[in-house]
Order: sequence, then structure tokens, then C-alpha cells
Amino acid sequence: MVKFGAPGWSQSMKQELDEKGVVVVEGLLSSLESDTYRQQYYTWVTNLYPDGRWPSNMKGLITSFKVGHLEASWAIRLKSKAVFEELWGTGKLWSSIDAVAIGRPPEDGVTEFAEPGYHWLHVDQGAHKEGLHAYQGGVYLEDTDCDDWCFQAILGSHKYHQAFCKTFPNAVKMSTITDFYPFEKPGEIKWFEDRGCQVKRIPAPKGSIVIWDSRTVHANIRPIKGRQHPGRWRYVTMVSMTPAAWATQADLESRREAYNNLKMTTHWSSQDVNVLGEYDIKQVNTVTELPSNARSREARLLAGDLEYDFEDGESNGPEKPKWNTGHREGGWFSWCNII
Repeated sequence: MVKFGAPGWSQSMKQELDEKGVVVVEGLLSSLESDTYRQQYYTWVTNLYPDGRWPSNMKGLITSFKVGHLEASWAIRLKSKAVFEELWGTGKLWSSIDAVAIGRPPEDGVTEFAEPGYHWLHVDQGAHKEGLHAYQGGVYLEDTDCDDWCFQAILGSHKYHQAFCKTFPNAVKMSTITDFYPFEKPGEIKWFEDRGCQVKRIPAPKGSIVIWDSRTVHANIRPIKGRQHPGRWRYVTMVSMTPAAWATQADLESRREAYNNLKMTTHWSSQDVNVLGEYDIKQVNTVTELPSNARSREARLLAGDLEYDFEDGESNGPEKPKWNTGHREGGWFSWCNII
């Protein structure tokens, strides 16, 4: 675990990502900020429908209803930029307008505990993308221990992304189309374990951000029955940022569509930008216009609504990452990251 802003924190964060493919950076948000944003999400989700029903979600991940444009979502996004600036060596970044995970405690009887042997381990980067293409992140608004609804990863699996695809041809076919691959077939997880990788539940304190390489095999995993803190909810705001200089004109147009029409995107923020569809929201109580913090200059730059000056002499970040020969850059259908 790395302490945000501590001496040498940036180098420690990068080193842990290189070695493990995931790192927890604590102290991004204060306890008060975390509590404030968590309460805003609770108020939003419990008042979304007049009859109090729970919104459609995937494994607790809400990818619609304009949740990515709430004031809390933009506040967290803006705070997270400092971490991604260190990772990419530039402030000229575009941010995903990503999902929010809200998980109710299974002790209340409305969700389930973890089932022994069951997992949702997957990867959100296709075989057509070689090397590092993105860092994904989740900002935790509640303390999360190993027995809570937490993050799970196969440590070091990012190093074997291409090797796995060469060994399992079906992974190439599916992940190239969807930028997503679920590890469901016998022997797939063991393949990583045989190479020294470990499957781990990863705790994260309130106010921390968990960052992982998009090649890392990961998931969320439900609470364990009899956990130390029964009744604890899951509140995680997803955010990913990559250099804006990597984008195409089509990516820019997609970015502006999402921002100006309060739509959501996948975690791919400057390459393969995909705007998500929306449910019928006529009956829901959600945001109808951008909050004031989303209209700031910094937010508009992160959204792609304003353009960066790539010729000002300041760093634009690393060179555009590599795509496999024979795969067209852009235009792929990307599933939302399900963590």
C-alpha cells in the first residue's frame, strides 16, 4: 500500500504496478470527503425510482442513469487526476465517464454472500492491444476489508497477457471483439498460478484508490458470511485516465457526445472510446444537467469538450501503445468493465 503524497509515493506506486499489476494508494480523499460523496450516492440511489426499486446493475456496477455525471462522480474524477498524472507523466489526460459500484450488504437479505469456488475473474483488455494501454481505478468511499465486498486480482497476471492469449486461442477471438474475457474454462486460473501468480482479495481503506493495469485479471468478490463488519456497503467510483494525445477524431466526437448529452462511457478514455446506451429514464429521478464542477475548465479538458495544446512544449505523455498487426485501431465494441 502506498500513501498518496508521501515522499517517494509516485515511484513506489509505479513499482508495485510493474510487479503486481495492482496497487492501493491510500489517502486520496479525506474521511469527510468520502462520507460526503457516499451520502450523495446513497441519497441518489434510494430516490432514483418513485417506488424505491433498485437500479439495473451488473455485479453491483451501475453503468447508466447518468450516475457518472453526478456532482460526487465529477468531484472524485477531478481528485483522481493527480494520481494518473504521475502514472503517465502528463496532465493532458482524458477521463472515462465511468460506472459507480453500490453494493448492499447481504446481511439485509437482498444480495448474496460469496459462494466458495465461484469467481468473476476477467480481463478488460483484448488480445489486439499489446502491452500497457490503460490503468483502471476504483475510488473507495467505505473501508473494505478482505472479508467485505472487495477487489480481487491475480497478482502478476498482467505480465502474461499475451502469453495467455497465445496459449488459449478462444481468448484471442472473444477478447479482440469485446475487449473482455471471462476466465471460466477449466485450467485457465491454474495456468497463471503455475507461473507464480496468486489470486488475492485486496483490502482498501476509505478514501483510497485501487489502480490496476488493464491486462490484470481481476473482479469484485462478494462478502464472506460471518464477516467482521456485517452490514457494510460497497461504494466505489470507477475512473480511468489516459493521454488525450492518443485519440482519433472519432474518439473526440464520442467524448463530446458523452459529455454534452450526459452519457456514460467504458473505461477506455482516449482510444476505442465507446458511449454506452441508456435505459428508459423517464420515470427516474436523476441529474438532468451537468453539475457546476463538471463545467469547470479542468473538467471540460478531462471530458474532451475543450482541447489541449499539444505543441506547448509540455509533455504529452508516452507514445501511443502498440496494436497487433491486422487489427484495426478503433471501432471495436467494448463491454463495460465489470469489477
